[in-house]
Amino acid sequence: MGHLPQIIRNQDYWYLSPLREEKTPSFKVNRQINVWYDHGIAKGGNLVDFGTLYFKCSIADLLCRLSNQPSDLILSFHPPSPTNNQHPAFIADEKKDTTRSKIVIVDGAI
Repeated sequence: MGHLPQIIRNQDYWYLSPLREEKTPSFKVNRQINVWYDHGIAKGGNLVDFGTLYFKCSIADLLCRLSNQPSDLILSFHPPSPTNNQHPAFIADEKKDTTRSKIVIVDGAI
């Protein structure tokens, strides 16, 4: 959506709030647990919570809105992966923990 982090501390990415005007970043996204929190309005949650607040709509309206978007639209707190179908080891100078067992979807094609 074009918002870039102003500060990065470990898994916390701090932005100028996309929900209101501000000069000091107080909108935090924790990429490890995939949640956000806006300290200025004392609200936070997951991507669905953000989408409904950002677009000022219901969950059903958000899903309709997303289903009508081009297929290249990505709604995620993570930057897009490279197109060569390889999972990157580093994104935004962040070391990925590959030693823990986890599920990673690298391609949706069957």
